[in-house]
Amino acid sequence: AKMALALLNTGTVKSGSYKLVIDYALAKVLAHEAFGHAAETDGMESSILGENGRLRRGMEVASPIVSIIDGPVEGDYAYQPVSANGIDRQTVYIVRDGILEAGLAYLFSAEAAGVPVTGAGRAEAFYHLPLARMSNIRIQVKDPWPIEEEFEEITPEKLYKYMLQAGLMEEDEEVYYLSGFKGGQVNTAEGNFVFNCSGIYRLGPVPRLYRPAIYSGRVLTALQAVRAGLGPLKIDAMGTCGKMFQGVPSSGGSHYFLVLEKNPGIMLGGEGG
Repeated sequence: AKMALALLNTGTVKSGSYKLVIDYALAKVLAHEAFGHAAETDGMESSILGENGRLRRGMEVASPIVSIIDGPVEGDYAYQPVSANGIDRQTVYIVRDGILEAGLAYLFSAEAAGVPVTGAGRAEAFYHLPLARMSNIRIQVKDPWPIEEEFEEITPEKLYKYMLQAGLMEEDEEVYYLSGFKGGQVNTAEGNFVFNCSGIYRLGPVPRLYRPAIYSGRVLTALQAVRAGLGPLKIDAMGTCGKMFQGVPSSGGSHYFLVLEKNPGIMLGGEGG
């Protein structure tokens, strides 16, 4: 509510490439929309992660510190331990240490994609066909900077101090913090994404708030740009995943915050240059 009121009198960021910090909700969307759907084996014919209909296992797709994991979490919003085909759902390391390792495979697409069945079949209701779907998908990085506070207690001022303590930015460096997810689009065939956030802060001793702007780029570029994580895993970001006219609960996240290095393949929209 405070952010909404403050946004009434804020300016707009100049469009360009910047070092970015994204919260776990935006990280969940990056994992789910921009990468997870591309790993579903019933779409390998048109996915950036497929070649001739088969998953490109062994392909370097992310920074070596990054792993992307999908699997059921007991008590979670999207908890489904058994697939719609009656097969136990597995926890899958889609990416391990930056390397594409496995796909989200259900009974009728695993063989064609060249991967084992992982019980990823989900259906909205009994009258729908099962499809390869995510459950709880999260981005995990090696050696995240520890934070003892709860996520909700961390203000932009505190985040700035943590960034300095972790050696992830200089005092006068231009770094923007993107907070909250407000929708977006992804092209899994070309690997492009466009997301929007709730607010943008330029980090500093007195962080400056800007109006929301589009955050866009290429999936693999964004994953390669991940430099660090701050805080423990927080994987309770909720949503509804739509595919082939079916909607199922989805969830996931990452560490409290992910730091992405400045890269020309990742852009923050706003005022023209």
